[in-house]
Amino acid sequence: MCKVLLVDNSSGLLSSVEQLLRDKHNIKVLKQKELSPEVIASFQKQTVDLIVVYIDSRGPIGLENLKGITEEHPNARVIIVSNNGDFAPSAYSMNIFDYLTLPITEARLNKSLLRLFNPTPNTSVQTSAR
Repeated sequence: MCKVLLVDNSSGLLSSVEQLLRDKHNIKVLKQKELSPEVIASFQKQTVDLIVVYIDSRGPIGLENLKGITEEHPNARVIIVSNNGDFAPSAYSMNIFDYLTLPITEARLNKSLLRLFNPTPNTSVQTSAR
């Protein structure tokens, strides 16, 4: 079973994402409130397949924390979720897998997961926020 680490420092903004992952895709979801050293260590032990991180208006702080994972693990699968696309250029420069803006539709999440779990040789990085 695939394991996804959901990092949501908000008051449950990613609860719909969590529900879709569990109910529609049978994915085990682990939740954390912040991208702490323990969370990074968990990823380094390869105990999760994907990290979904909510980045809010303090985006640069969250991106700096995330940078450690993407630099040390260039094959890391990270999806960033934000309430706006302002941080997308910086995020994509860190080699993230995808960047989604709220509200996230089921179709948009499914598209990202399909690319993640069924990669094709010519799959390009999604550049639109939705």
